[in-house]
Amino acid sequence: FGVVASVTMVTSYAEVFSDAGFQKYLVQHEYASDEDLHRSACVSFWTNLSISIALWLLIAIFNEQVASAVGNSGLGIVLVVAGGSIPLTALTSVQTGLFQRALNYRTLFKSRVLSSLITMVVSVVLAAAGADFWAIVAGTLASNLFLCVYLTLKSSWKPHPFYSFKELREMFSFSGWT
Repeated sequence: FGVVASVTMVTSYAEVFSDAGFQKYLVQHEYASDEDLHRSACVSFWTNLSISIALWLLIAIFNEQVASAVGNSGLGIVLVVAGGSIPLTALTSVQTGLFQRALNYRTLFKSRVLSSLITMVVSVVLAAAGADFWAIVAGTLASNLFLCVYLTLKSSWKPHPFYSFKELREMFSFSGWT
C-alpha cells in the first residue's frame, strides 16, 4: 500500500496543477455564445494537455528523486508508468466541465460507474495473476483511458486546433487562485 499511496499522491498532485482551475472556469463563466464557450474549451484543453505532459516528463526525468522523496527509493519507474494517467485526466477535464455546465450528470454518472468497473476488473484480474501493485496502476490507466474515449465520444464538443493567449489570460485571471 505504500507504493500505491505514493503513486496516488504524486499523480493527484500533478493533476491538480495540470487542470489549473480551468474546469471551474468553463462551468462558472457566463459566455455570450456557444462559440465563445467552445473557444475557451479549446484553450483549456490544449493548456491542460501541455501542462500535464510537461509534468509527466518532469516525473519521468526525475523519477528516482521523486520516488525517494515520497519514501519509495528504487520504484521511480512505477511513477513514470502511473504518470500516464496525468495526460489522460487532462484530456477528460474539459469534457467533464462541459457536461457539468450542461447539467448532464447522467453521462457523467455512467462514465464513472463504467470506469470504476473497469478499474475493478483489470486490477482484480492482474492481482490474481500476481501483478502486485502493477495491478492497481494498470487498472487506473485502463479506467482513465476509457473515460477519455467515452467522454470524448459522448461530448458534442471536440478539440480542434485553436489557441488564444488573450483567452488564456482571462481564464487564468479567474482560475489562478484556485
